[in-house]
Amino acid sequence: MGITLTGGYHLERLSDDSILMKMNLFQDSFLIRVVNDQKSKHVLIFNGEYGKRQDLEGVIFWEHHHSEDFVQSVSSSIEEFIPNQRCALALSYVLDGLLNGNEFKEIRQ
Repeated sequence: MGITLTGGYHLERLSDDSILMKMNLFQDSFLIRVVNDQKSKHVLIFNGEYGKRQDLEGVIFWEHHHSEDFVQSVSSSIEEFIPNQRCALALSYVLDGLLNGNEFKEIRQ
């Protein structure tokens, strides 16, 4: 079960630290993994289908995002790897939920 949003992309939470994002419009899939431990907080963005070969597209280090507008700040970083503004913004809401304890369903708003 996941959330399908206008614009042709679908977000699905696979586990506590993983999100699968499918961009139907571009026929791309991204797997997002969150590393949130005592040593570091960062996000790995992989390009490829879940369960198949995946290439690391980029890493976002959370320590660089202390601004008041956390979601917008993270969204800008995501756009470096996923050049789709709506998709990056949607994903940043989900990541905010994973790292800051907000509900996954907030992405609907």
